[in-house]
Formats: sequence, structure tokens, C-alpha cells
Amino acid sequence: MSATHIGELEQHVLAGIIVNSECASGYVLRECASQSLGRKVTTGVLYATLDRLLSKGLVTYVVGEGSIDRGGRPQRFFSITGEGRTALSDALSGHQRLARLVAQ
Repeated sequence: MSATHIGELEQHVLAGIIVNSECASGYVLRECASQSLGRKVTTGVLYATLDRLLSKGLVTYVVGEGSIDRGGRPQRFFSITGEGRTALSDALSGHQRLARLVAQ
């Protein structure tokens, strides 16, 4: 079992990175998390979550080219690390154990 605890939003963001592996930008991840949670995730909350995931070593990113649409600012594209996959898997296993417990 992983020693890294991840919260609900972190789980949804990690899942969003896996699902959108080729284009996991902040915008894409915010939309994905908002949809999967059924509530609006603000840009500030998303980037605070990504910063936590980065500090835990669960995600990395590469910097893309700047674009005119973004005022020349480069875009970051996120990917999940092996540790991130383990933490997400452990969290989902915990949910499954809980579901079995309450179903009894």
C-alpha cells in the first residue's frame, strides 16, 4: 500500500491525466474534473491541487510552445508518474473495500 494519501480532487485530476494523456493541460484537467465531480472546479483550486501532486512526486509536466491565443504564454502538459499511478490505484482499492463493507 502506498504511503501517499490523495484526496478526492487529487484522484479525479490523476484520472483526468490518464484519460487525456496526450493533452493534459490545466484547462483540459479543470473541465474533466468539473465534469467527473459534478461541480465547478476553479482554476485556482486546480493549480493548487496540481502543485500538491507535483510536490508529492505524483505528476510531472513539460512546457509546450506559447500561442497567440494564450498571449504568448507557454502551456504546461501534465503526466502521471509511477508513484501517482500507485497512489491512485491504492485509493481506488480503498473505495472498493469500503463499498464491500457497507454492502454487507
